[in-house]
This record gives sequence, C-alpha cells and structure tokens, in this order.
Amino acid sequence: MSKYAKVIIQSISDKLDKFFTYIIPDEMKDEVSLGSVVKLHFGFNKKLVFGFVFEILDEEDLFEDDKKYLDKIKSLNSIDKRFHLNNDSLELIKYIRNKYLSSYYEAISLFIPSKFLDDASLKIKDYLYLDCEVAVPERFKKDPYISIMEFVFSNPNVYDKNELSKINNFSKSSISTLIKHGILKINSKERSILPSFRDSTYTKKHLNDEQKTVYNEVIHGDEKIFLVHGVTGSGKTEVYLSIFKNFVSRGYDCLILVPEISLTPQMIDRVREQFDNDVVIYHSKLTTNERFTEWQKINSGKVKVAIGTRSALFLPFKNLGCIVIDEEHEGTYKSDSDPKYLVRDIAVKYSELKDDLKIVLGSATPSIESYTMAKNRKYKLLTIKNRVNNRSFPNVFAVNMKDELKCGNKSIFSRLLYDKINDRISKSEQVILFINKRGFSSFVSCRACGYVYKCKYCDITLTYHGNNSHLICHYCGYAQAMSNICVECGSNYVKHFGIGTEKVEFITKKIFQNARVLRMDFDTTRRKDSYSKFYDEIKNKNVDIVIGTQMIAKGFDFEDVTLVGVLAADLSMNVPDYKAYERTFQLLNQVSGRSGRGSKLGEVCIQTYNPENYVIKHSMNNDYESFYNDEIKLRKMLDYPPFVDILNILFQAKDENLYTEVLIPLYRELKSKFGIKYQILGPSSCMISKINDYYRWQIIFKGDQDNETYNNIKVLINDKLSNVKSKYKISFDVNPYSIF
Repeated sequence: MSKYAKVIIQSISDKLDKFFTYIIPDEMKDEVSLGSVVKLHFGFNKKLVFGFVFEILDEEDLFEDDKKYLDKIKSLNSIDKRFHLNNDSLELIKYIRNKYLSSYYEAISLFIPSKFLDDASLKIKDYLYLDCEVAVPERFKKDPYISIMEFVFSNPNVYDKNELSKINNFSKSSISTLIKHGILKINSKERSILPSFRDSTYTKKHLNDEQKTVYNEVIHGDEKIFLVHGVTGSGKTEVYLSIFKNFVSRGYDCLILVPEISLTPQMIDRVREQFDNDVVIYHSKLTTNERFTEWQKINSGKVKVAIGTRSALFLPFKNLGCIVIDEEHEGTYKSDSDPKYLVRDIAVKYSELKDDLKIVLGSATPSIESYTMAKNRKYKLLTIKNRVNNRSFPNVFAVNMKDELKCGNKSIFSRLLYDKINDRISKSEQVILFINKRGFSSFVSCRACGYVYKCKYCDITLTYHGNNSHLICHYCGYAQAMSNICVECGSNYVKHFGIGTEKVEFITKKIFQNARVLRMDFDTTRRKDSYSKFYDEIKNKNVDIVIGTQMIAKGFDFEDVTLVGVLAADLSMNVPDYKAYERTFQLLNQVSGRSGRGSKLGEVCIQTYNPENYVIKHSMNNDYESFYNDEIKLRKMLDYPPFVDILNILFQAKDENLYTEVLIPLYRELKSKFGIKYQILGPSSCMISKINDYYRWQIIFKGDQDNETYNNIKVLINDKLSNVKSKYKISFDVNPYSIF
C-alpha cells in the first residue's frame, strides 16, 4: 500500500504556509519518517527544493481533495540524512508558529538554518602526528627533520602543516617530505572553533549554604522551572556548573544560554575547565561552516555541554536534561527577526514536552514577568542574598548633577567622582565608567538657524564620531563627512551636542593624563576576538579606566575594579517605553555589581538629575523587591504586561500615503471585529517614524493572548493587504521587548 507524506515546503510565503502531499517511493519507505528532510519538485520549478515531513499517511487517511487527484501527486525525490527533526522539535515548531504568528518554515529555520541546507560543511583540519611504528630512513636522521619529528611527537594532533611551518621556521617542504614517506601521519577531524584556553587562576570553589540550597532544590526538587534570584557576585555560575556536573554524570546533555557570547569569556573558561574543554560554543557570529561543525557535534552526541546565545536553544540535543538561562532578564533573549520568539517561553514549553527537562532562570534583577510567575508559584523562586565569602556590597552614592551646575561645575565628572577616580589611580586600582551611548556626541546642529543633521533615510539624528570625523546613523549605517559649514544657512556655527563613549574617552584622557584608558563599545569591539583581547588587557592590569556601554555591565569579574561611575543614569529612563524603568534599574544594578568583587571594598557613583526617582533610590540600596513592588503597581495601573499581553503589528512602506489609503480602513475593520475582546491602539507612527527609507506605523492590541484570535487577526490583515502587499512589510510581535 502506498504511503504519503504531508510536507512543508522551504518557503516563507503565506500562500505556501500549509501542508503539501507527496507520495513516498517504495525504495524510500524505510527511510522517510516524521521529521525527515527531503528533496522534491514543487510546482513548475525544475530545481529541487527542500521539504520537511510532518505527517505520514496511508491512502485511506488522505483528505478527499487528495484522493481526487491521486494520479497527479508527485513523488519525493530523495532524503537528506544530514538532518532530522525529532518529535519535540516538531511540536515546538507548531507552538512557535501559533504563538508568534510565524510561518512553518520560519520556525523550522530556527532548528535547521537555511544556510545549513544549502552550503554547510564541516570545518575539517588535517592534524599531524608521528607514526612511531614507521622506521625512519637514515637520510631523515638529521636536521631539520629531527627537530620537526621531535616537536610533532611532543605535540600530536595539535597542528596542521601550515601551522607547523610557522613554528621555529620549520621548512614546509621538509614537513611535506616526512608526510610523503609516511613518517608524519594526518589525522583529519573537525576543527575546533574555540579560542585557545587562557591561563586561568580559577579554582573549583565549594558551595556555601545558600548555593547548596539552590543546587539541592534543582537536583532533587519536584518542580521543573526555577528562578534563581541571586545578587551580583553571589556565585550563580558555580551553582550552574555543579548542577551540570550532576546531570552529565547521569547521561544528560546540558545547555547554558548567555545574553551575548563575546561578553562572557570568564563563563566560557569556567565551563570549558569543568568539562575538560569538551564544550560546544554556538552563536551567530560564527561562520556558517563553524556553526554547522558545532551543530554536528551535538547532533552526533559527541559533546554533552553547550554554551551559546539564544540560537543555541535549538541545537539537536539527544537527551537534554537542564537548560540554564543566565541573566534571564536581558533583551537579547527576545528575537528581533521573525519569528519574534522569547527564549524563556520556548524553554518552558520544551520542559512541558520533555518530562525530565529542568529549566533554571538566573538573574540578580529578574524580569518583571518572571518574578511575577515566581510570586504566583508558576516558577520555584530560589534566592541567594549574599555575595560569596560574605563580601560586602559596594557603597553607592547618588550625585545630583543639578547641584553641580549650581556650583559652576560643567564637567561630565561630578566633584565626588573626580576625587574618587584620582584616589583609585593613586592606589593602582581600576575604574569602570558607564554611559549607555556610543559615539562622540548625540546630535549636531547649527546654533544660527537651529538646523539638526538627520539621516537621509531614517527619522533619527546623526551621531558624530570623532575618530573618523563622520556623522553616522546608528540604525541604517548611513554616514556622511562632518562639515563645519551649515548646509541650511551657510553659517559656521555648527556644533555637536550631547555625549557618548567616544567623547567620554577624549575628556577622560585629557583630565587623567597618566591613566591608561580603554573604550569598549560596538565601534571598538566589531572583530570577533576583540572583546577577549580587551578582557585580557583588563585582567592583566594594563588598564586603569574602562569606558563602555552596557557591554561592560555584565560578564566582568575583576578583583581590582573598586569604583564604578555611572555618568548619565537618566539616559535610558527617559525613553517613552513601558519597560524603560525596568531596564534602567537592571542596568544600574548590573554595572554597580562590577565593583568590589574581590577583597577590596567597592564604591559606585551614580550621576543623575533625578535622585528621588524610585529607580535610582532602589538601585542605591540594591533593593530589587522594593523596585518590583513600585513597578508592578505602575504596570497594573497602566494595563501593561504581566497583567495583559501585547500584540504589536508593525507596518513599513516607502509610500507615506498608504497610511490613509490602507491602514485607516484596516484599523476600522479590526476595531469592529476584535474591539470587544481587545483594546486596539493606533494606527500611529512609531517613535522612530522612518528607518532605512521606510515609514513605520503600528497597531497595538492589549488583552489576554488567544492564539486562535491572533491568527484570525493575521489572516484578516494579510487578506486585506493582499493587493498592496508588495508595497508593505508587516511584522507581528507578541509581547515585544520594546515599543518604538
């Protein structure tokens, strides 16, 4: 009897986002199963495309429409045995499609990236070793051959031919000769993408009582989802590693997710050291072949532990036992491309599908949503209230910058922070200066006519970067040379205003001339290995003052950092977004936690124009509970998550007239059909109304999420805009991290 496969085609088109029926050839019946990746002909395209098997049916189980056209159903062409989606993956794909309003293939591509299908191959390296069983002819018992053989004997399977030739100026022709005569042998295996292991002063630490309590609850408790609320410096990483050791000893795989892989070199080193360097590192900055090589290590079951960013959640683990989401509050765990999923939600769903999978969420400043779930006993709340070895929390001071101005101090440094920086430099201790804005200045304008330089493609001011004297758009990348002559009125009263990391660096070097200053932001850490190099510079005490954006607020654990200066605490607080206060509190808490992590007492100086704001006051006291209580009242009053869900629908078009021609009528129809169930806001221009030459509008639904209704909304919108869809970009975002 014939077998048929229900297949999803490799396409994100709305019209093709459904199952297509193919007959399974007799010779493939034993190979094709649920989750198989196949190749097939689709439509009139002669080129083979990929398909993904979601159902296998007998002829009698086919729909009537299929039975009418049995003679026209095409056969599968072949199977790609490199890939296979297991049952858990298939269920998660369906969940992601329904919850985040994506297509099937957009969800599938999280598990099998499209680049893997087309051109991925393993990164293979030809390592050399000495075959001791081969008799060495007399003519090779002299230099340079002896030196080469002795070196390879002492370092087997470490270097390939090119690397070996660069060491001690070994002759490449001599190496080739030894290979040709079988004295040096080649061992071809997967190339490791891991950087060389840094000399580490890290030693295994015994868990204290609070850490042991967390460990025992996770290992022996009946709950499956845990929120570890541990203060900065409380040793959460040690707990994670101990938990992993237990799971791996019982045959399980383990995954630790971090917000950004480049920002956690200490975490990577600790994981590698605990598991004998047998660890997969997986993130988007790797090349396609590097990612595929790491992916295949997990797929083959060769490696049991992985560390990575949000994309690592979809690695093909064989027996995943524990997922740790470190710094679970971070916005990078929310995808900014379709499907716009949240890592926490997917991990929790994963644990529902897999009985023995436990999820550990860790943070010193949990997201409001996660903490509410813990308060409501949906997650098990575990707390670590003290730093390791009972180290003191840093003393925190708030400086009112309005008072500084009244005293005639117009510097970016308050008098208190200036004195404390000088004090630390004199003691050979290290300082972190934090400002969450890169560039030299925020905007450039003409003082004569008021003209402000804006991006020609985006509704955003250009940021001045002094290192190349250019004005740059931080959204689309547009750049233009800085001119001292106003393009509007021709005057020479052009001046840059505001401040960013580059300007802070310039001023700091000018004021503290004997200090060694290092700037860390997106502009200085573009290279894949730049963060690790900067990290080593700080660790080796070659730096006195580190200036940076939020990338220095996490992952730093240096015992000589005893002062943190927050130069403009109000920057992130004054953004018109419902999460602005939460993000500010988290940033201040995280960056403050970099100070005093060793035996020396730390201090933090927060410069603000609003010291009475509850965000600043609770940050000073390291009081998350009080911040949460104030913030949750505000969320409830304004009807924001976690009390309601938000569906944000973003429309983008190059024709501004489509707003009145299409969006206004669309809003009216949405209001008439869904207005009883949801509060519908818009359509309105986004906070940044144009990016990359596209005008931007949004319609926001507030109310309890209902997947069926959400999908009905999506169908209606796609149907109503079908005639002008080529002129529009539409994106659906469930519970967005930011509304701008």
